[in-house]
Amino acid sequence: MNVPRFLSRLGDYGELARDALVYVVAGTLVRSVSVVVVPVLTRTLSVASFGVIETLTALQLSVCAFAGMNLDTALVRYYYESRDAGGRRTLVTTIMAATLVTCLASALAVAAAAQALSSWFFQTAAFASPILMIAASVPPMTLGNVALTVLRLERRSTAFAVVGFIAGLAQGALVAGTAWFSHGSITAIAGAQLAGASIFAVLAITSVRSSLVFAFSWPALRRAAAFSLPLFPSVLISWYLSWANRFFLVSMASPAATGVFAAASKIHIVVVALTQAFLNAAKPYIMSQANEPRSPRVLARLMMAAAVALAVGTVVTAATAQGILRVYAGPAYGQAGMTAAMLVLSTCLSFGIAGYYALRLELAERTAYMSLAQGGTFLVTTALNLWLIPLAGSEGAAAAVIGGSLAQAVLLRIIAGRLHEPALPAWTWSVPAAAGLILVLARVLGLL
Repeated sequence: MNVPRFLSRLGDYGELARDALVYVVAGTLVRSVSVVVVPVLTRTLSVASFGVIETLTALQLSVCAFAGMNLDTALVRYYYESRDAGGRRTLVTTIMAATLVTCLASALAVAAAAQALSSWFFQTAAFASPILMIAASVPPMTLGNVALTVLRLERRSTAFAVVGFIAGLAQGALVAGTAWFSHGSITAIAGAQLAGASIFAVLAITSVRSSLVFAFSWPALRRAAAFSLPLFPSVLISWYLSWANRFFLVSMASPAATGVFAAASKIHIVVVALTQAFLNAAKPYIMSQANEPRSPRVLARLMMAAAVALAVGTVVTAATAQGILRVYAGPAYGQAGMTAAMLVLSTCLSFGIAGYYALRLELAERTAYMSLAQGGTFLVTTALNLWLIPLAGSEGAAAAVIGGSLAQAVLLRIIAGRLHEPALPAWTWSVPAAAGLILVLARVLGLL
């Protein structure tokens, strides 16, 4: 056994584990604000009004995904190729400036369409003012997220944790306090979300001010766009898969069905926050090792471990979600336990399996193929939403997410095989299949 080599590898994984722990804590705080304030919102608002708030949040995150134009992905890809500090600062500033322009344009477009969007989603123009607040929150929210990406790339995990903790605490307090003292005013809650996004942006951008310079590089922007824009449809579809079910539910079922689905999704959000934190820690390491011969093997091991953990999480969620939701959100939401477990299962497919092939294509700089796979996923998910939501409400929406995640994993596997990219072991597919079979048996036996 080569002991020095083993210790060297152990050191790499130890650094990854340490960073992952920091990103898990901080990332969970930033992304799980809505989880913390749910007990206040569900006890202040009716189930239908809670569904309206969740639909507005889905709109906010969807516009942020569009406004960012996926430029932060190019920042991650090319940051380490700039060997000097000046080149990295120019790249960061260029991406931030371009993101600001696209965010302002997107915010203005949403603001101009506020009344039409309110009538489309809720069959009334009464929610135009909250939509205006959501539009105004897009630039600070998106720029703050780009700044967090810079902190990750600089491997400043402590600063990332501090910003995440303070921003999460401030936004949670603002939303919860506003909901309580305004007696559930939806406009006031949307205003609190805007204030929280602004605080987040100020903290995050201030923390990376040393990485910003008065410089702009058109060649850097063209290169970033050439990398990120082919991937942009894939990113939009990913957000669509995560959030469009709210729009389908509120228009095809009811705001109350949206509220029930949203309560279940809070358990899922915690799981997604943990997986995203893991990816936040792992991706800079994976990218820095991209040219190493052992890179495919390391990536496969990481993602297989994630798939197994998520499958176990699916079973644990199935066993505990009903009781948790009754205490956490209230008796009206206890029925959402099966929906919560199904959503966790979808993450096992989309992150553990599809995520591996997506990262392989990204490392190979073949991002256009990812958008091709996501196009098929979009079609499958849309068809399933249109079919299943009228039949089964919130559980139909969750089943559509599982179907879309499975389609995504299969399509990416086919594409990666055509491009001769290394495949995961065949047994990996049995992991989510076993978890899904347990859910089916539990439902048949009346346990869920």
